[in-house]
Amino acid sequence: MSEVSHQITVAPLDEGRVRLDLYLSRAVDGVSRSKIQTLIEQGRVSINGVVATAKQQVREGDVIVYGELPRAKTGLEPVDLKLDILFEDDDLLVVNKPAGLAVHPGAGETGPTLVHGLLFHAKHLGSSSEATDEDEADQERPGIVHRLDKDTTGCIVVAKSQEA
Repeated sequence: MSEVSHQITVAPLDEGRVRLDLYLSRAVDGVSRSKIQTLIEQGRVSINGVVATAKQQVREGDVIVYGELPRAKTGLEPVDLKLDILFEDDDLLVVNKPAGLAVHPGAGETGPTLVHGLLFHAKHLGSSSEATDEDEADQERPGIVHRLDKDTTGCIVVAKSQEA
């Protein structure tokens, strides 16, 4: 691991031992466990000089070194999808999602998705007056409160801001 950005020495643990991903998500403010897991999978986390594994546990005194946190992908472009809006106010949208439309980009699904249509409809979807590093993880899924499978038709709730 050539990139060294941060180092933590594990303080005494109430549990004795704890999984690395859980420990780091608790120890580093504003960082989700999924971001930590991504770093571990990329081989960018070490414990006592040895590249860490996903299920590895840490103990008091271990020295953890990790690289820069992954940044969320950006670049979603609004697409006019003629959404079936069932309800809308200043905070929420409820959309009738048709079968065949994925909710957000993901593995093998690049768009257009419901998120692309939502960005066209609500220009500032998922924005916040106080964006944090944690919020950055949701840039590929702005406003999505829950999801439905691509081939499922149903109502989906969308938050129009981080506060909502």
